[in-house]
Amino acid sequence: MLSERRGNDRHLGEFDQSPTAISGRRDDGDLPFHFAPPPIGGHLWIIQPHAKPADYDLADDPCRSQARKSTDVVSGPMMPADRDRFRRAMVEQLAIDQARTAVVTVDMQRQYLDMDVGGQRVAPGEAVRVLENSERFLALARVYGIPVIHAYVSRRPAELEARSSISPFKRTADDLGLSQLADMPVRQVADRIEGSPQSEVPAQLVADGDIHVTTKKTYDGFLGTELNYLLSRVFGAETVILMGINTDTCVFSTAFSSANLGFRTVVLSSCTASMRGVDSHAMALELMSRSFAWVLTAGELEQVLFGVVPRY
Repeated sequence: MLSERRGNDRHLGEFDQSPTAISGRRDDGDLPFHFAPPPIGGHLWIIQPHAKPADYDLADDPCRSQARKSTDVVSGPMMPADRDRFRRAMVEQLAIDQARTAVVTVDMQRQYLDMDVGGQRVAPGEAVRVLENSERFLALARVYGIPVIHAYVSRRPAELEARSSISPFKRTADDLGLSQLADMPVRQVADRIEGSPQSEVPAQLVADGDIHVTTKKTYDGFLGTELNYLLSRVFGAETVILMGINTDTCVFSTAFSSANLGFRTVVLSSCTASMRGVDSHAMALELMSRSFAWVLTAGELEQVLFGVVPRY
């Protein structure tokens, strides 16, 4: 296996047999092939795997079995693609007019972020990360006159009794006693009933002048709420900056609608988290960054938006 890195790209080539003797101790320097180095430089690695054991049977190879399973959903083995070059190029072209920008927090509530009252909380370390980064960014946004909108769920007792806001998927899991959280059982606390501690936005994220949209009932912060009206008609926003919980459901769904409605959509990775775990959080960020939203840390966006050098 040959792996040649040219700048930000990596090229692979495979040989059934090594084209030359490789000692493994040094660059032999007399290889019967040549790769012209790119102007910006690069590296060449030669990887020589161990030989297959004498009793090797391809049919029993677990790697081959896994690759075969993957063809049930795609045409070949799934390999994570490197999109760093794409993302960097997109960030370099990101230009934001502060006067046409708004920040929207999504379900940034004690239900998820307060270890004392949370019914389905994110991991403690994740909660600290989100709260600290979000508090700083929101404070800075207010200094520059950028409106802050908190869109979140607040349920009436009748809604909970009717289970009107639960999707068929979630209802089935609940009926089976299946938790989406790896380390917690099915929620035992009522889901953010109006006036409850669980429904509150943490005090450090709220300031006078913030707008609260409490009519969110589904994963999507736009569906059935006045959020689009506020952003487009009241504030004339072109760019929407999103943060909140959960990255893989409500933030993802709200970001998708934001992009569909024509807003330049930016998601702050350091101000989002998922109760389903850091893997779900990371997968959602990856999908959004590839498809319809700019994904940056709060520090990176501060530099783009305010010219502030990140301090975290």
